Amino acid sequence: MALLMSVFHLHGEKAPQLINSIAFRAEMDHATVKIQDGKLWVEHGGFAAPARMFVMGKSYKPKASAQTTKDDPFVKFEGKLKPFNNATVSITKLRGRGTVEIAEQPSPQNNWTLSVRVVDPPNDGDEYSFKITW
Repeated sequence: MALLMSVFHLHGEKAPQLINSIAFRAEMDHATVKIQDGKLWVEHGGFAAPARMFVMGKSYKPKASAQTTKDDPFVKFEGKLKPFNNATVSITKLRGRGTVEIAEQPSPQNNWTLSVRVVDPPNDGDEYSFKITW
């Protein structure tokens, strides 16, 4: 890492910033937010697709298929996401009447994929906001 910093310093460039937290907001019912290799997508199964999604304050309007946005993930982070390798991920729910929980921590067995489950108990969905940190 020191060598990388030195190379950028010699060329007068800033070293790339590694991001270790993500803010997410959306109107949703039941869904799972997934993050892997600098990509974020939402799997919503048979429930309505999330609406008015924002990642790090940026609008995310994917072309959703029937049950997922994996084919059109959010990738417009301000820097590179810090790898999940050996990190413990935590989540802070900021808004929403249901539950927001880590369904699966990233690990070698799931190719370092984080899964965050949102469950809204009533039928009409709610606005959810949460922060993921590692």
